[in-house]
Amino acid sequence: MIISKHLSLAQVPRAVNFPYCVQSIGYARNNPELKNWHSVFPDKIEICLRMLPSAAIPEDAEMRLGETDYRLPFPHALVKLPCQKYIYKHLCVREVFYFTYASSLYGHFEELGLFSPPFAWRISLTPEVNNLISRLHDYLNVSGNFGYIDRIDALCFQLLMEILIMKQKEQTPPDSDRERIMQADSFMRLHFAENISLEDLAEINGFSRTSFFRIWTRYFHIPPARHLQEIRLQEACRLLTESRLKVCQVARAVNIKDPAYFCAVFQKKFRMTPVEYRKSHVPGSNPFP
Repeated sequence: MIISKHLSLAQVPRAVNFPYCVQSIGYARNNPELKNWHSVFPDKIEICLRMLPSAAIPEDAEMRLGETDYRLPFPHALVKLPCQKYIYKHLCVREVFYFTYASSLYGHFEELGLFSPPFAWRISLTPEVNNLISRLHDYLNVSGNFGYIDRIDALCFQLLMEILIMKQKEQTPPDSDRERIMQADSFMRLHFAENISLEDLAEINGFSRTSFFRIWTRYFHIPPARHLQEIRLQEACRLLTESRLKVCQVARAVNIKDPAYFCAVFQKKFRMTPVEYRKSHVPGSNPFP
């Protein structure tokens, strides 16, 4: 027995002017098997997630979207384009969760890469994805309450971002070196105000000192120590323009303990002193030397 729900939201007023308003949203459980089913999709954009029922025997889905054939295991996602021809060669009994947008948003979604092939790809039902779907199911039942349509818009967009990230990851060859280097970079950005030992950072991320410095240069055009200094100087710029800390206090805040050295490296980088930088970026401010 099919269990389904469809909620049309196209004409429902929103409390917030969010640019990606969902036109409709719904789900279907125990969707019947399809073979060689031909159709043309209506003039709208649909994002569809397909899952197998818990007791189902795994089978691949076979379909043609536009001029491209796809054969995918479950779970997977697909994008149905406005007025696109499609053929479902074989679809077993399945669960479907979908949401649609007006075709007038085509250009906006194109900029996000939504319409870059493939139009169907494997996904993982991660805790984040399951949580978003679960919350959307809950919100369908209270969609008449103030603000819940806006929450549906936001959660659908977040769900779309999750599956687009999965799409990009599937198309990107695994690169463990890059992931570990990016972890090191993330640590620097988060802990720049602390004393960071590059040797310890290399070891934590599974590198020898030599390999860390060598592999780092594949992904960054400056050495790690200079990269860390750049992060500290960028934060110093923010503090100079967004706070009333004295220059010596800014230096300490970014873990450059010698104010004279801080001023020297700052001037070398930006061709002006910290006080001059503050004056030039905060009109009417009273600098604190």
